[in-house]
This record gives sequence, structure tokens and C-alpha cells, in this order.
Amino acid sequence: MVERVLSPASPLHHEATTLLAEDPTLAASSDLLHHAVLGAIANGAVTAGTISTQVGRPVSNLSPTINRLVDAGFVVRHEDPVRKQRPLYALADPYLQFHYAVLEPHRTVLRSRDLHDVWANRLRTIFDARVRGPVFEQMARTWVERFAAAEELGGVIDHVGPSFATIDGVEHELDVVVAAGDGAPAERTIVAIGEAKAGETITARHVARLERARASFGPRASAAKLLLFGADFDLGPTERDRPDVVLVDLSRLHGT
Repeated sequence: MVERVLSPASPLHHEATTLLAEDPTLAASSDLLHHAVLGAIANGAVTAGTISTQVGRPVSNLSPTINRLVDAGFVVRHEDPVRKQRPLYALADPYLQFHYAVLEPHRTVLRSRDLHDVWANRLRTIFDARVRGPVFEQMARTWVERFAAAEELGGVIDHVGPSFATIDGVEHELDVVVAAGDGAPAERTIVAIGEAKAGETITARHVARLERARASFGPRASAAKLLLFGADFDLGPTERDRPDVVLVDLSRLHGT
């Protein structure tokens, strides 16, 4: 990582700029604004409103730029399975996530400090939160879409995506929400909700948090399964053997 990726001499430092410059979809528009939007998304601004705040442009002015980035394949628009007109945005490629969360914001530090020290004491934490975490969350959603059995989840898998739950007046992002039905999002039955934690040990605390999220949706989520994706689990039989809890470790996630 230090010698081949973080080094200022690595060609990866310039790959994102090259990709955007060579894409004909973006040729006639502002490179600076494209980079600003991609950087905002990579660093946690996942709604149109938060992107607008971070970039400093009104949402109405940013919509054409975001749409171009979606059409060009740099950004993915996740439609909320259970809320109307609340799409969430993510970068389409893990490398772009890495570039805009790790390389670009810390370019000066990478040129002036010991790279081993910078990685160990500063950038590793950012990498886990801004790259490893979002990529793992998308892997979890992909697993549900392509491989999860409807019988295990207890319902038809029609819509999969991230969403929010309002708990005690505060919005909490949910990594995975599975809904059934073709009606309006607010009328769909919630089949499952889930969390994906790449760098945490899954404990009873995570189960309890999903229980609160499920309760916040009311009757339409009363039978929803609780999905927990992770590499390490520390659950007792009380949680592990519950019929409404589905555990997906790395071997299941990768189909081995």
C-alpha cells in the first residue's frame, strides 16, 4: 500500500483525473464541479441536499452534473426502497472511492511526511471508514439481490437499497432495506433490514439497533428479518438462534 499506491510517484494518483478527462459524456462540462461532487460523495455526502451543502451549490444547479456523472457510470443512484424521492448516491467504483476519500484530500501530506507513519496513524482509519465500509455495504446489497433466498428472508425480494430509519427523532442510515410490492414506496412491505460492518465485531448491540429501526417503520415491517453482515460475530444463542435474525459471514457473502 505505502510503496505502490500512496507514493506520489504512483500513476494511481492521476488515474481519476484521466478517467474523467477521457469520458466523452463529461467533455463539455466543468471538471472542477465533477471532482467536487465525486469528492463530496466519497466523504459521506450521500443525498442531494448534503452534496449541495458540501459543494456550495443549490441542489437545482447540481442536478445536471449529478445526472451526467450517473449517465457516465461514475456515480450510482440508489432509489430508496421505502421512501419516495429520497435517492442516495454512491461512487460506482471502489478505486474512485479510494481516490477521493484518501488520495486527493491528503495529497500534501503524502508528499511531505513519512508514508508508513501517515498510513498507520492517519489514513488507515479513513480507509476503513470511507472505502472499506461503503464497498462492503454494496457487497451486502448485491448478495441480497443476486443470492439471498426469498424463503430465508420470508418474502419476495422486489426492491433492495439503502434507506433511513427515524429513531427518537434522529435519522439513522440503514445499509440494506428489502421491500416487496410494486406500489408507492411508502406502501411497500418491508421484508428485511440489515447492517454491514466490515471492521466491527457483530454483537447483541447491533441486533438491538436493528430492532429499534424495525419498530420505527410500524406494522409494515413487523415481520422483517434482521440481516447482519460481517467478518466476526460475538453473539450468544439468544441472538444467534432467533428465527428473525440472518447472519451472513464472509464465506456466505463470497459463496464459498
